[in-house]
Amino acid sequence: MSGANPDLQTNHSTFKKAGIFITGLLGLIATITGIIAAFFPDLLNLQKKEIPTYSNSLSDSNASEIADFIDKNLGNIVKINLDFDVQDFIWASEDFSSIGISSGDTECIKEVGIDSCGGYLIHISGTDHDFRYSHGTYKLDGYFFISDVIDIHFGFVDYMINSIPPKDVLLK
Repeated sequence: MSGANPDLQTNHSTFKKAGIFITGLLGLIATITGIIAAFFPDLLNLQKKEIPTYSNSLSDSNASEIADFIDKNLGNIVKINLDFDVQDFIWASEDFSSIGISSGDTECIKEVGIDSCGGYLIHISGTDHDFRYSHGTYKLDGYFFISDVIDIHFGFVDYMINSIPPKDVLLK
């Protein structure tokens, strides 16, 4: 005598089928979500924000490009990778805390000196960047927050850039 209740066997079978169905449905949802995340990250807002990057060798002829880049990115995080030689219109402070870019007004420079003819000063704070002099070239590399506060002294536009650790930028 089997003694098993046929109603219980039917309920057990129904629960088993429902469990298989729910498991399959959850697997299908997970697969679809994974495909969307991999191929359409904009739909789930999973895309990484593109960090504006300035990578160039500065010279007298293109020195104002870095100022234009900074102007466009006030209040943002940027990546800066530049190198330059000390030239007629570009210099670095001895303590590696700033870069100066003269206006390029050669007549003014001849009359009163490079420090009095206007241009740009980029003040660099923080320790999470690389600014060095190597083999005749200055190199600046790092991630920076560009302050949206601009000051003007003696015709120079002063920008403040604060270095930030790469790990803080790359994990966002």
